[in-house]
Amino acid sequence: MSLDAFYTLDADGNYEPRPEARSPWSADMMHGRLLAGIVARTVEVDDHATDGFRPARLTIDLFRSPTMEPVVVRHERTRDGGRIRIVEVWLAVGGRDVARATVVLLRTGPHPEGNVWSRANWDVPHPDDIAEPAASGQRSISSMQIRAVEGRGMGTDAQRQVWIRDDRTLLDGEPLTPFQRAVLAADFASPLGNSGDLGLTFINADITVYLGRLPDGEWIGLEVGAHIGTDGVAVSRCDLFDTEGPVGFADVCAVANPRMNR
Repeated sequence: MSLDAFYTLDADGNYEPRPEARSPWSADMMHGRLLAGIVARTVEVDDHATDGFRPARLTIDLFRSPTMEPVVVRHERTRDGGRIRIVEVWLAVGGRDVARATVVLLRTGPHPEGNVWSRANWDVPHPDDIAEPAASGQRSISSMQIRAVEGRGMGTDAQRQVWIRDDRTLLDGEPLTPFQRAVLAADFASPLGNSGDLGLTFINADITVYLGRLPDGEWIGLEVGAHIGTDGVAVSRCDLFDTEGPVGFADVCAVANPRMNR
């Protein structure tokens, strides 16, 4: 499926949001996960992910709700060593900074020999073997296809496991890259980790994505690995997968918020 993109670029290279970029929290609020996607694209198109350097961590602090206005991006390479490269990115909407991100890129090379423990691939159905949302009553949010493992989707207090695929790109005619897909999906660690049998009453203030490798294919799997919360503050962690196995982790912190309408 191919849908119109979330943004167009204006004459100054700013991201002009289309209505589809709207957050489910508010009619005049842009979806925070798209800001993370813009950061990922910035790192790639401005030649930071070059010379054998690969993104290993992206952290974005979402400290102000972005309105549905153009997103202005500033970026700077603040560290350029032999093995570690760091890029800082600032995003402004309506003349005010709304988010700040740090991307750590590491130089790739021969992998050391030896065995190191890592978790096994999860034993869940392939996304193609799970019924389409329209047929199963699952949700499609802002062109994001969500296929939940049976009994482990939103609205349950069980450990949640879902496959996610974005059918909409950031810009027309520009396919999502593996890095962008991973970052866009990682924001779902907040609603997936913080929702329960009474719905979603938390909104995340950040996203951190760790990638041991870039995902292959369009589907990103998320499995809630941990959730801790008290006094209106919560932290959650999800393991990230593609159809071949684990790729990384997504961490979020969140603050209590009036319940999202279903």
